[in-house]
Parts: sequence; C-alpha cells; structure tokens
Amino acid sequence: MPSSTAQPGYLFGQLCLAAQLQRDLDSERMTGIERRLFEDGRHRGHDPLGYCSLRDAAGGLVHPRELEIVPEEAAIVRHV
Repeated sequence: MPSSTAQPGYLFGQLCLAAQLQRDLDSERMTGIERRLFEDGRHRGHDPLGYCSLRDAAGGLVHPRELEIVPEEAAIVRHV
C-alpha cells in the first residue's frame, strides 16, 4: 500500500505550506501597520530617549499616541 504511506507526508507538506502562507501574511500586515504608525509620527512600545508620550488633562495617554520632546533628555541625545 504505497499510497497510504505517501499521503501523510503529502498532507503534512500541505499543512506546512498553509502555515508558511499565514506567517507571511501576518508579517506583511504587521509591517504595514508599523510603517503607517511611523509615517504618522507615532510609535509602539516604550518612549524613545528624549521623548515622552502626550497625556490628556486626566493623565491618560492621548489617542492616537503622540510624542513630545523632553528637553533634558534631548540635550543628552544631541550630546551623544
């Protein structure tokens, strides 16, 4: 029964291809999201040195998240 031994390998290969396609699609989507954030002057993650996130009157983050310069830290960045 050669066909019964070949089928599991074929199915596994198809599952691997489907998983690779999904990984590539997810990667392209995240790259696009990150690019749009960068082009809009925003970012994800921690604030970079020399900047802090803008906050509203209640102390919450402004949405969409924007940065403002922290003069003391910016001076260090310029010096470095």
